Amino acid sequence: MSPDRGPGAGPPAPEVPGRDGADSFVRPFAMTGGRTRATLTLRLETMVEVAAHTDPATLGPEVQPLLHACARALSVAELVNELHLPVGVVKILVSDLVESGDLVLQDSAAANLDVSLVDRILDGVRAL
Repeated sequence: MSPDRGPGAGPPAPEVPGRDGADSFVRPFAMTGGRTRATLTLRLETMVEVAAHTDPATLGPEVQPLLHACARALSVAELVNELHLPVGVVKILVSDLVESGDLVLQDSAAANLDVSLVDRILDGVRAL
């Protein structure tokens, strides 16, 4: 049972299964090894997904919830919401997993956007 965090205290610390199966709290800085910056530049809309060859059982318990959530492609923002972790922590964990080959980045929808379509839509809105 966690102590009363009070209003505006933010989301609770994530629960990670311990060796004995009991849940224990892990502080976000412990999940990142004290690091505060990701090695990759990730935007909130960046889509990530578990690589086909990844065996989650071989990775640490701190990334298990993240890998489970990424069974389908999710944006970094969706991961933040689903995992109840700070943005910086999620970016660091995702960056580490991308570099190790356990997560893959998906093409951003913005990168595939047809600029001429946007121009035509803007022209149509201006004509109103």
